[in-house]
Amino acid sequence: MTVRAAFVYRTDIHSPHCWAETLEEGRLRLAATLGDAVETSAHENVGEDAEGQRLIAGLAEDGADLVFLGSKGYQPFVLEIADSYPGTRFDICQGMRLAPNVSSFREAVEEVAYVSGMLAGGMTRTGLVGVPIATGHEVVYLNAFALGIRAVNPEARIHTRTVGSWMAPEREMAAVHELADLGCDVIGGALTENDPVVLTAAERGCHTTVRNSDRRHLAPDHVLVGNLVDWTPHLVRSVRAVADGTWEPGWRYYHAGDGVVFNTEAAAFVPEHVARPAAEAAELIRRGALDLWRGPIRNNRGEEVVPEGLGLADMLTGVEPLPGLTPLETFLPTDAFDWLLDTYLGEPFVRPPRTDMRIKTG
Repeated sequence: MTVRAAFVYRTDIHSPHCWAETLEEGRLRLAATLGDAVETSAHENVGEDAEGQRLIAGLAEDGADLVFLGSKGYQPFVLEIADSYPGTRFDICQGMRLAPNVSSFREAVEEVAYVSGMLAGGMTRTGLVGVPIATGHEVVYLNAFALGIRAVNPEARIHTRTVGSWMAPEREMAAVHELADLGCDVIGGALTENDPVVLTAAERGCHTTVRNSDRRHLAPDHVLVGNLVDWTPHLVRSVRAVADGTWEPGWRYYHAGDGVVFNTEAAAFVPEHVARPAAEAAELIRRGALDLWRGPIRNNRGEEVVPEGLGLADMLTGVEPLPGLTPLETFLPTDAFDWLLDTYLGEPFVRPPRTDMRIKTG
């Protein structure tokens, strides 16, 4: 059986916003790995709107066995499409709901963010790191990044500027300029997956940690490290499951130990006393031997959220884990994770509501 697998992207595959590029690289590796056992197609610039809904429904109508969707923004109408096409399986990156033929996959961003934070904390000379925030929903990445900074530089602090979008180049560049004006000499956070952030930081003489790609070629003297995602293990496993009739919907949460998320080596200009602890932490994370969320942790509202001697997982006794996930894996992507570490300066953080995207199983 040749499995027909379609890939749907919100942006250009090779746009300055490199999220789609990670899944496209996985598609190419999938085809190279399985050869004639899979037939793939890529669909770029598919909106999270009625036109996008028609295109995705058309893929199912044309006989796609499996549709990988690169944005959780497709979630609301994919559930409706899936009900009409039970023979097509839909797999949503960072999806928030399941159905009999709808699955979800995500990466443990916290693990690579922590290592990036260690390098940011080790390289700042002003003690100030700048983070342009996309929408306020990237709380997991932001907190893990701050924990990494705190691990090597407890006195360092983080300034933020909210952009209000994942794709707003002018506002991204303006945010970086404002952060540099405040004295931030390292720029990090989730929006560093976008080229304008990396290039503007380099223009201002700031180092950057880059999410979801290796952008050292853009600013080789400024990029400290890249966070990489290789979806190939998940894609191959999913296609093989469709082929042999064992595919089932589920929550997939991939860690560094699964070979899906990892950091590049630190840039050659990073001193050994900064690079070595980060590399050692990355290895501990890969082996599952480092609890990133160990207390004491206080949020920037002045509240203790994890006492000393405990981990965040210990505070989740009331969380009912989703099938196949731990309570911590269940909790992290939800709106209940609504605080930032006290490493963040400024007004107490309030996470924007997103009630339509809460994790549900039905």
